[in-house]
Amino acid sequence: MRTWMKVGLKIAPQCGEVIRLAPNAMSAWIALNDCWPELDALGRDALMRYSRWCFDQGGAVSTAVQCAFIEHVTEDEANWSVFRQHYKPVDILALMPLWVYCHKANAPAFASRLCGRA
Repeated sequence: MRTWMKVGLKIAPQCGEVIRLAPNAMSAWIALNDCWPELDALGRDALMRYSRWCFDQGGAVSTAVQCAFIEHVTEDEANWSVFRQHYKPVDILALMPLWVYCHKANAPAFASRLCGRA
C-alpha cells in the first residue's frame, strides 16, 4: 500500500473506500472531490487535513491534490473558511500558478480574497 493511501485511510477514514479503490493519487483526488459535498463538517475537516498532508509531500501527490481538489473546492466561497484553517496566506500565494491557470488575469485578486485580505 502506498504511503499516500495509508495516510489517507488514517486521516480521513470516512473516505476510506474511495481512497482504497483509487489506482493512483490523481484518481483518488478526483473521486474525493466528488465526495466533498456529501461530507459533514468533521469529514470535510478530515479531508482538508489530508489534502494539506498531500500538498506538503511535493511531486505527483501534491500535483494531484492541487489539480483535482484545491482548484475545485476553492470555487465555492462557502468552503473558504475550512480551507483557510489548513492553508495559510503563504500557502495560498504559493499556489499562484494554479490560480493563474484557473483565473487568468484575476488570479492576484482571487488569491487576495482567498487569503482574507479583500
